[in-house]
Amino acid sequence: MKTKPILEGEIHIGGRTAIIPQEVIYLKADINYTKVLLSDGKKITVATTLKSMESRFESFPKLVRVNKSTIINIDCIRQKEEGIITLQNGEKIIASRRRKKAFFELMNF
Repeated sequence: MKTKPILEGEIHIGGRTAIIPQEVIYLKADINYTKVLLSDGKKITVATTLKSMESRFESFPKLVRVNKSTIINIDCIRQKEEGIITLQNGEKIIASRRRKKAFFELMNF
């Protein structure tokens, strides 16, 4: 079976799937799986842990971990207030106490 070549700028996320980091809205942990939501509305579930995904996206600083189970693309934030982040698709994510201060400092620089 033929595999699709990975293009420059794409990151391999599992199986035969590679994505462009700028298209990611968020990555969410689901036990040993990660759910990926892309800006075009496409949802991908891969058999890779969020910790492993976090290391793959290290070179893309706009993807930031805001709590134990979520990494978001800061370019996709519509609103932020009191530790609640609203994404462009309307979903609300709560930043953890541990990560909230660093996240909001990053957003306000």
